[in-house]
Amino acid sequence: MLERCGIPIPADILPTDNIHSMPGFDEYQAGDLTDDQYFEQLGKYLGGISSEDAQRVHLSMLIEPFPGVLEIVHQLNAKAIVTGCLSNTNAPHWHDLAESGRFPAIQAMRIRMASHLIDAAKPDPRAFECFLDACGLPPAQVLLFDDSQANCVAAAELGWSAVRIDPEAGPARQIREALVTRNIL
Repeated sequence: MLERCGIPIPADILPTDNIHSMPGFDEYQAGDLTDDQYFEQLGKYLGGISSEDAQRVHLSMLIEPFPGVLEIVHQLNAKAIVTGCLSNTNAPHWHDLAESGRFPAIQAMRIRMASHLIDAAKPDPRAFECFLDACGLPPAQVLLFDDSQANCVAAAELGWSAVRIDPEAGPARQIREALVTRNIL
């Protein structure tokens, strides 16, 4: 992300580090930090860069939609299957994901829910409960696709079906295979 923004990588940040390990990131996703507080902390974490540069780095995390997912969402919607997004995210990313037009699969989903707006982030059971309230389905009728094993385990403990998706290994293919295996598509 830093390289995409033309910002040098500080010596104390390892190649294996990511923004999710930054102190305050989870609190920001859960709505407990303001944008200004978070960008100030991110700037310090990234070697003392300005809040404005920290915001550019933060926004650079969202690169492009996964190919093929929009078509799957359209197929599910056409079959009157409730589609939804329960995202651990924050205001700038949510705007980009749900309102900018850059991520049409999310905009095509019937239910869109963001952690910072419900004050709960997965794997907190409250996040899953908010989603169930919004979709009106019992847990056994919900299938979660998530890149986090912890989120999948938490959902399964609440009675959901869950499939961990590897974002580097063709998410649309993995989603389609899971839906076909379950006779949904």
